Amino acid sequence: MKGFIFILIFCLCGCAHKQVKILPTNDTIIKLKVDENTGIIAESEQYSYQFTHPDALKKLKNYRDFLAEYKNDVESVSIIFYQDNLDGEITAQYINFIPENKRLSDKKLLEKYKSNVILKNGYYQVLFTTKGNVYKQANTLSDQYLLPKSITVLVRPNHEIDSDLDIKGDVAGLIIFPIFVPLMMVGCLMGPC
Repeated sequence: MKGFIFILIFCLCGCAHKQVKILPTNDTIIKLKVDENTGIIAESEQYSYQFTHPDALKKLKNYRDFLAEYKNDVESVSIIFYQDNLDGEITAQYINFIPENKRLSDKKLLEKYKSNVILKNGYYQVLFTTKGNVYKQANTLSDQYLLPKSITVLVRPNHEIDSDLDIKGDVAGLIIFPIFVPLMMVGCLMGPC
């Protein structure tokens, strides 16, 4: 009888548990649509990452303003998506690396982005984050949004955000991109991709 009750409880728990999407540890973005009014939609072969909430639009504008001012100083960018295991919500994190010697006495950078800047290993690291959703679908964007060069992003569980913030600057394990990736995003905002 105890075995039967255990099996019954096990079955009920399995039925009640929400199905979660397990994303790969990294994904390759092949299409990108950036629109100041609708937000960012990034697609890989299997997934669509959509950052279209009003808060995401505000953070996109802040990021665009940052790049307009500091694009010549940003040496590389790391992009990480953090997945919440309970639903399709994700957090995108962009870490912009600016060599300390380029902005050694720049008080404006530190004052304007003080809560987002860390100085570590000779780099100012300016962090931008926003929330969005991931969907298991592909080819919702037309081929006009096809990137000339694909972008690889890391995908990690949401509970690793705090531990990653503690070790920011230790670039081992981070995928670092040249500055053209965020410039492409800004370029898509200002004209055709």
